[in-house]
Amino acid sequence: MGAMPAELRNNNLKIARLPSASAKDFTKTDDVWSSIQTTTTLMVPDLKDAFALTARTGKYYQAKFEDDNLDWEEFAMRVTPEWGNNPGIVLRFTYVQDREAYKIKDIITGKMSADVKPVLLSIPDPATCGFGDYYLSKSTKQIFICYSGKNKVYNQVEDVFAVKCSTCAIEGEKSDKVYTKQWSDPTAWPNEHIPLAGENATIMGNISMIMDVAESPAFSYLNIDGNLSILSDAGDKKITAQNIIINRFGNMTVGD
Repeated sequence: MGAMPAELRNNNLKIARLPSASAKDFTKTDDVWSSIQTTTTLMVPDLKDAFALTARTGKYYQAKFEDDNLDWEEFAMRVTPEWGNNPGIVLRFTYVQDREAYKIKDIITGKMSADVKPVLLSIPDPATCGFGDYYLSKSTKQIFICYSGKNKVYNQVEDVFAVKCSTCAIEGEKSDKVYTKQWSDPTAWPNEHIPLAGENATIMGNISMIMDVAESPAFSYLNIDGNLSILSDAGDKKITAQNIIINRFGNMTVGD
């Protein structure tokens, strides 16, 4: 069940079981939806502005609000304590605004953890995923969140907060807001995917990248739209690419 922010009240939350994690979004005209009326007079008497959902475990679900332009920023959700180690479910939300990231934190006995859960490198499997495991696809504007009884304590709640990104850069553009990231951090890269050998790699315009690995894979192209720094006290570093392109606003710095 989840707590419902004010901007989401009086909107229908629609849920549909997906045949697979990669299935295309259902449209309003598809006869697949179960609807939850998200008003203040719901079936969860102990939580104000909340909704309850029953679902078949081990499945993927698409979740969206009836208003296609409505884009939530925060909600909290918990699962029944009786869930145990049974398979979970994975909810897939398609978001509207550009997002820098999604922050998911544990709330235990009313206190929110200071630690943000790390994003997964692949879509969670509902048969094995732990409570709060999630994957963010910026290319498709989708977030996948696991709800299960695994890796949770009694009455634990997951808080999901969407970080607005009004200055996210696209390839070849400069951003006024720059984020310092380590090379080994998946969130530093497009679609949170650390590029592999043979792929094209892009350091985005809103990223100041510090190379914290000894050697890069052998890229086809390395495009630098932001900043790449190799610090003088970081030891020997090696970058391999067929082509290294430092674009108009890009910069590569070796040494302090």
